[in-house]
Formats: sequence, structure tokens, C-alpha cells
Amino acid sequence: MKPISWVTSSDFDIELRVANIRLETDLRTRLYGSRAVPAQPSRLDQFTVMESTRSQIAEYLKRFRKGDRDGAFYGLLEMDHSILPELMAAFRSERDSRVREFLVEIIWQHREASAIPFLKEALHDEAAAVWKQALDGLVALASSAALDVLRDARTRQFPAERATKEFRRWLDEAIEQAESAIHRL
Repeated sequence: MKPISWVTSSDFDIELRVANIRLETDLRTRLYGSRAVPAQPSRLDQFTVMESTRSQIAEYLKRFRKGDRDGAFYGLLEMDHSILPELMAAFRSERDSRVREFLVEIIWQHREASAIPFLKEALHDEAAAVWKQALDGLVALASSAALDVLRDARTRQFPAERATKEFRRWLDEAIEQAESAIHRL
């Protein structure tokens, strides 16, 4: 534990959470004794896994920023689908459009329908490379839900008419591709 003068509020919150989890675990042990405790991960285990996942994501994004796109891509793609909310959170806090584009691609490459609302959000990113990745993802996840998102995006306007026309051109192509994919199913 850090000396009191170095403790920040987030350090205190984490220490408090860990202490509460330990108390809860101790209470559960006293209640159940040596019998089997109900099979569920403790909050400490869940917290540890979440922190581990965040640090793995941060490490892969660091690799991406250093130029190891393939290593970062396959590392994140091979992780469990449960990381999607963490990847989405990373996207929302990321300022670099290259990294946002990369995150959108990783998210849709997991090929989970649960990513469709996120891809709808990414369609509204100011960077063309980001919304193009979102379009690619919606086409790859071709479904009635993805098609609805694509059709709803027709109302998107950009400050410059040229940008709006480019978006519409890409969007119309994506709609055609998604409709074709759905009809093949």
C-alpha cells in the first residue's frame, strides 16, 4: 500500500473495493464453511479479469501505435468476445482517428451482432476512414438490423456538401452489398 501522502482518490477507491470484496469472501466462507461456495466468480476475480483485459488492450494498442499492426490486430481478434465493451470504451476515449479506425475494424471483425449499435455510432465519426470501417462492418454483419442502420444513415449531413455526397456514395454501395448478402442467405 502507498504511503498516505501518495494516495489518490482512485487508489483509495480500488483499495476500498478490494477490502469490501475480501470481507464479502470471508463472510461467504464463514457462512458456507468448508462446503462448496456457489459457483460464481468473486467480485475480486471479476475486477482482476477486467483490469487484466484493459491492460492487454492497452498493450495491443501500444503495439499498433508503434507500427505492429498485425500483431495488435491478431492479438485483439483472438481475445474473447467479452472484450467488445472495453474496445468500444477505448474507441470513445481515443483522439487519434487511425486508432479509432483500427478499433472499429477489430470490433466488427469479431462478427458479433451486438456490435451493430456501436457501428451505428461509428458511422457518425468525423473521420472518413472510421465511418468507412463502420460501413464495412455493417456489410459484413449483413442482417435486417444492420440494413436498418444503413438506411437510417441516409439522413446524415456533413458541413460540406462534397463530404455528404461522398458519404452517400459509400452508403448506397454498402446498402446494395448488404441487401445482396441478405438475399443470398
